[in-house]
Amino acid sequence: MAANRCLSDLPDDLLRHILSFAPAKEAAATAVISRRWRSLWRTCGAVNLDSRSYGRRLNNGETCDGFFRGAEAALAAARAPIRKLTLYVELEEHEDFPEPETLPSRSGAAKQGLHGMIGALLSKPAARRVEELRIGAQLFVGASMGALPGCGFHELRFGAHHPSEALRVLHVTNCIRFTPAPPGTPFPRLAEIRLRNCWVSQDKDKPYAGPHPTCGGERDDDEEEDEEYPALLLTDDDAAPRAIPVPRRLFSFLMLRSLRLGLCQLDLPAAIDLPSLDTLLLTRVVGPGAGAQIQRLVTACPRLADLTLEACAKLTTLSVLDKRLRRLAVLCCHKLAAVSADASELRVFEYRGVVPAPSFLTTHGTPRISSCALDFCGEEPTDPSELRGFLQLFACAKHLQLNSAQLGAGVGNGVFPSSPAFPTFASLQRLELMGLCPRDDATGVAALTRVLGQTPILETLSLFFLPEPLTEADNNHANPYDGEASLGTHRLRYDRHAALAAPDGAEIPCMKQRVREINLVHYQGGVSQRTLAKFLLRNAPAIEELCCTFAPGPLWMQTKLMEEMRGWVMNISTKLTFL
Repeated sequence: MAANRCLSDLPDDLLRHILSFAPAKEAAATAVISRRWRSLWRTCGAVNLDSRSYGRRLNNGETCDGFFRGAEAALAAARAPIRKLTLYVELEEHEDFPEPETLPSRSGAAKQGLHGMIGALLSKPAARRVEELRIGAQLFVGASMGALPGCGFHELRFGAHHPSEALRVLHVTNCIRFTPAPPGTPFPRLAEIRLRNCWVSQDKDKPYAGPHPTCGGERDDDEEEDEEYPALLLTDDDAAPRAIPVPRRLFSFLMLRSLRLGLCQLDLPAAIDLPSLDTLLLTRVVGPGAGAQIQRLVTACPRLADLTLEACAKLTTLSVLDKRLRRLAVLCCHKLAAVSADASELRVFEYRGVVPAPSFLTTHGTPRISSCALDFCGEEPTDPSELRGFLQLFACAKHLQLNSAQLGAGVGNGVFPSSPAFPTFASLQRLELMGLCPRDDATGVAALTRVLGQTPILETLSLFFLPEPLTEADNNHANPYDGEASLGTHRLRYDRHAALAAPDGAEIPCMKQRVREINLVHYQGGVSQRTLAKFLLRNAPAIEELCCTFAPGPLWMQTKLMEEMRGWVMNISTKLTFL
């Protein structure tokens, strides 16, 4: 085999696959490499149209026309059926953002005509059999040319003459007025819809009546909502609630497999028909009866296998006993008091919130959870039985990720008795701990000793150190002549005179015999972190690989910390990686 190989040595199928991810302009440019390359980009089955490839944003009719002429040429040049079509444009408006009631005219006739160009592009014969369609835009406004959240296309009408029969995936991002396809348009293969920051038009013949940020999202007209569309209430941290409508037929797609709804108020139709849906994500569902609507939607999906609920403040109870879930994620649903689930096929569980009572999760069937991610927010638990009882639900896991304010959920603190706060994880092979390890904290080693004592067959240990807040003393010691980073901005520390009181001879069976890999991420070099690293490496004779990622800081500090770790490693054949 030749020592030096180049891209052209790859087979044609692999080269076509690589080119299917490249913007159309860059893909077409490969035709000059050689005669063999001339047809590769034409037969890759994908066209990715990106205005950023032209080095400027679209800001007038001339730039729009030029971009779409190139887009039409790319479609016409294709010699194989186009399976994937991606269109992304960046728009530019030099004037500041005007009043919301003038939103449709804020970008001029060129921007308003953009939807017509997109419609004409999607009507081309080469685009009629597209299977994956992704359309997105971003508007930049004002003197600073900052991105305006949620604004891109002024209007996009998805008509019956656009791709439908072969379409499997449809993603639309940042559309001020999105008009769905007319009723009766067939989508026999559609499996995934994702509308992000799209204000869906309730009637194509009605003018846009956008919300005003000072009126709480009320409409400018007094007409009643069209009964064919439920209302969605979209909110974010920086804007007032915005009422938008979305088609009820979103809940009646026979082939839809993935549905993601965020920042919304559900108003479900009388009949929900989603027989193929297996992935459902609901984020910040609000409004009257939101909890009951969530439960009803979940119940109406017979094949649901992956369920994620995030920041649903109105949800208090959840039952998925009639589903064979493989993944369940409950994130920041702080009023959720009880979850009942069939655990016979549940393999992945994720939770973010305060440490709940053991009665929070009731499982039916034999639990076989293999991967568990727990993110405890708020204060550390002070009741060992509460923490132990909740963790006991996942004692069969092979992979555990535990995030908390303090590394190891604070089990090294004095409030915990000598009896273990952790249950025995007899099958655990990978353990990831994330949290603070303050530079002067002496409980890190004790916490890790208690945790590792309950993981007899652990093979991989990863510690993710959260950055400590910078103190006034840190900023006062800033050195403008450091050469690589100012002490006021980096978080790396090194004190060669510090005493590292790491206990020797600790009897932790998994460390002595089983642990093969240790990862230290965002290692900052504080006394407590160095003590912890010394303790681990001095008690891991079987370790085969050590990877340490340093926090940003001067090279000389990283070098000192790296040399220090090399001296702690017991196995001279250990593979060392420092980043």
